[in-house]
Amino acid sequence: MTKARDIADGVDTADIADGAISTAKIADSAITDAKISGMASSKLTGDLPAISGAALTGISAGLSGPNKEIFTSSGTFTVPAGVTSIKVIVVGGGASGTAQRNNLRRQCTAGGGGGGTAIKWITGLTAGDTVAVTIGAGGTGTTSSPYYGNGGTSSFGSYCSATGGQGRVNNDGNNESGYTSSSFGGIGGTATGGDFNIAGGKGGDGTINSGYGNVYPLAGCGGRPMGLDPHDPVVWAGSSYNSSTAFNYITLPSPFGGEAGAPKFAGSGSSTVGNSATGYGCGGSGFTYVASATGSNGAGGDGYQGVVIVEY
Repeated sequence: MTKARDIADGVDTADIADGAISTAKIADSAITDAKISGMASSKLTGDLPAISGAALTGISAGLSGPNKEIFTSSGTFTVPAGVTSIKVIVVGGGASGTAQRNNLRRQCTAGGGGGGTAIKWITGLTAGDTVAVTIGAGGTGTTSSPYYGNGGTSSFGSYCSATGGQGRVNNDGNNESGYTSSSFGGIGGTATGGDFNIAGGKGGDGTINSGYGNVYPLAGCGGRPMGLDPHDPVVWAGSSYNSSTAFNYITLPSPFGGEAGAPKFAGSGSSTVGNSATGYGCGGSGFTYVASATGSNGAGGDGYQGVVIVEY
């Protein structure tokens, strides 16, 4: 008969058969980090249990993708929790186009310039910091001197700013033999403080086109932000001064949505205004009265306001 071991000798691992002790016999408090340290990876097999997201810490919120705030009116940007750096795009307002003035017909009216654009990366921010945001207005077309309206300046605190586009007065003409050769489009706005400072695109020039043996001064289109060029001169496609739809032109999309003002023309007896822009930072078009009789004044189309976009 085998002699039983004296209990005083203690129980060591040699006395315990594999699998003889179930997990139910081991108290949770009995297993410490120190007991687990150094455990071979071969001991860790099988599927991991579900882990609550609440247990995951130290993971940047940026992994969820960029967030943005778009300011279309002046206000305040507040740095969100966990954000220390941002990207800012600031666009100035577009200028209006030039008016036909002095009750003269067949003037080469120009488009308004596009707003400037500043792009800047800002670091070292703290949650709760606030920055004033200013949105520049679009220029308003007018038949009073100076016959156009400039765009307003947009800014993001003292970090960066972008001025609005400018208008430009047109040359006069009052009969078929007295037309003028051209009017230069309004210049684009400028930008300061950005890592990239991009001038706005100029407005389209008032130009001369001919068709069916006649000469037609034509209005210019509005300019766009980001330095985009105006389109090529429009083409006369009609046979009568009295046609207000006899001009072929292309639309001018803005990089921030909408469009610049397309050239506007009016036939006999018309009294109207140029086409206004619908895209942020875009200029309005000029207005030309092309009928054979002396026409009424008509304002250029309005420019469109600026915008500030914050990404983080």
